[in-house]
Amino acid sequence: MFLTIFLIIIFLSFLILVHEFGHFAAAKLFGLRVDEFGLGFPPKLWSKKIGETKYSLNWFPIGGFVKILGEEADEDAGLSVADRLRNFSFQPAWKRLLIIVAGIFMNFLFGWVFLSLVFMVGSRQVLVITDVQENSPAVMAGLEKNDQVLEVIGGGQVLKNPAGTEEFIDFINRFRGQDFAFKINRGGEIKNLTVGSRVSPPEGQGSIGIGIFTAGIERQGILTSLKSGFDLTIEAAETIFKAIYRLVRGAPEGSEVIQSVVGPIGIFSIASQANALGFVYFLQLIGLISVNLAVINIIPFPALDGGRAFFILLEKIKGSHFKVRTEKLINAIGISVLLALMVLITGRDIWRLL
Repeated sequence: MFLTIFLIIIFLSFLILVHEFGHFAAAKLFGLRVDEFGLGFPPKLWSKKIGETKYSLNWFPIGGFVKILGEEADEDAGLSVADRLRNFSFQPAWKRLLIIVAGIFMNFLFGWVFLSLVFMVGSRQVLVITDVQENSPAVMAGLEKNDQVLEVIGGGQVLKNPAGTEEFIDFINRFRGQDFAFKINRGGEIKNLTVGSRVSPPEGQGSIGIGIFTAGIERQGILTSLKSGFDLTIEAAETIFKAIYRLVRGAPEGSEVIQSVVGPIGIFSIASQANALGFVYFLQLIGLISVNLAVINIIPFPALDGGRAFFILLEKIKGSHFKVRTEKLINAIGISVLLALMVLITGRDIWRLL
């Protein structure tokens, strides 16, 4: 569990750093003055100035940040003519939009890379329990959702490494009414459980009362993996967009979709389950998180990249910059709302674990 938490912190920090590097690289490409690129957040541990940019290592090791001259609109006072030409706020709208979108692009790109690696590496097929029905023999035996079935013994016969759902179902139906010895992997811990079965289960349920799914990814070549990874990246982005739409639409009514949103604690829990299935599934989770970060940042909400891009578009229509005080106030409200949501979601995730 501690290894999983450590890995997820490392990868999340990497994904945030990749996002900030997108802004950094685009600003450098357009010749803007970048004052600092930091790994982690202050207080500062170490820094070194190379050229005009300070590169820093900070004590709080989550993500990173980039300081581009002019991102704060009140930085314009007292600048030389040369620095004004390299100031973010003095750039044409299309350049500012590209610098902002570069961070989103990097998360999409790395999401694609991670998901492509999943297909390149591949993984063996495993049988995973996806649901345990109420008042069933599976509940009484102690089977749980996300348990990985390694072996089943019944009727004097052994079913090892059951990879196919049909194979598993046929085996259980052949000896229905008898007890089965299950060997399962639960979060890296091997357990042996005795599970009864029913001759005439309720309608819609199986003999032992579980839902099962075959998880596994066939290994592919490099070009095929890149295509499969890209297709999965687009599919994941569409799914996330739809989920956000349902969330916003259902929020006033307390829709059940709100209950599916998870924070950092929830991510650790999901990552632990994915890691138990194998590193490939953990890699897939990181790829999906990267795509998720990209999609969320597209949303035109204050303090997010999408909100900043929306301001630039409004300025283009309006023909002038917004007042510094107005922009700062709106962004402050946006950050406050996001932090409040994070606190509420994290609190709910902790409550679920208790």
